[in-house]
Amino acid sequence: MHFPDRRVEFEGECRCGRRGRLHHLSEIGGPLCEACFPESMRRRVARDIRTYRMIPKGWKAAVALSGGKDSGSLLHILQMLSRGRMNFRVAALHVNTELGEYSERSQQVCEELAASLGVELVVARIGEWGVRVQQTGRFPTCSVCGGLRRPIMAILTRRLGADVLVTGHTLDDQLVYALKDLLSGKANPPRPVTPQGPVFTQKAKPLFHLPDRAPAIYARLVGIPVVEQACPLFIPDTHRFKDVFEALESLAPMAKKQLIRSLSRGLRRPPLPDRPWRLCPECGEPTYYNPCPLCRLRGWQTGQGMTAGELGPLSD
Repeated sequence: MHFPDRRVEFEGECRCGRRGRLHHLSEIGGPLCEACFPESMRRRVARDIRTYRMIPKGWKAAVALSGGKDSGSLLHILQMLSRGRMNFRVAALHVNTELGEYSERSQQVCEELAASLGVELVVARIGEWGVRVQQTGRFPTCSVCGGLRRPIMAILTRRLGADVLVTGHTLDDQLVYALKDLLSGKANPPRPVTPQGPVFTQKAKPLFHLPDRAPAIYARLVGIPVVEQACPLFIPDTHRFKDVFEALESLAPMAKKQLIRSLSRGLRRPPLPDRPWRLCPECGEPTYYNPCPLCRLRGWQTGQGMTAGELGPLSD
């Protein structure tokens, strides 16, 4: 994506006394040298994990790994922390979306990173569920992709025996989601942890307070392999709101963090109704619908038993 012009790298002296290339992100403070920056990120992630009880001691965390900078940096950080005193286990999940060369390269990068860190990696291909990433009914391609990966990740997390699904969503991601909700008349406060329910496992976002730029710098400094090419179906306009928040931060340093805190405190999510859940009659997975959204999507794409008007939501 395009970042508005903001001076984040320059030559100077770090607070540790080293001179050289410094990285200054107003969202997290600084400036920091290339030795201090990765360690600072690990401390910040560890602090949020403890504060929000994202991964209690003894738990197994499954990291949703895509091959990008955010999830790759997160996996590296969590594996470093797990080797210390935090006492949790780390595994990784990757969903191959079967989009040709891009998807194969993404899987290769995930395998390289997991192997270098000594982390267990589970890979699944969406074809195993008989679905495809393509526009379906009223749902555009990106919505279908997300609607497929969410339930598949939940299924893989349960099969792996993990206690929490961990994603690489950043501060910028949360602000974009919150803004879209507000523009559509919803009041969904951004949350670093989503509690476990009968259908989905607990989810956590350890990069919740870190901007997009932070994992990008971290990945480069520690040498994490990442997929350089963009998804062939990516539509740049879907991330246009990120430029809005980057412009805001350039005009008012620390505005992003202040805004996410205000939204988290000021918005009140209405209580969720007690929805009955069941096992999907087709795949046997827990769901609030009959059949589950994944099976309904497969039925529509194969022309078996679904019409565009009956497709319903893509997620539980």
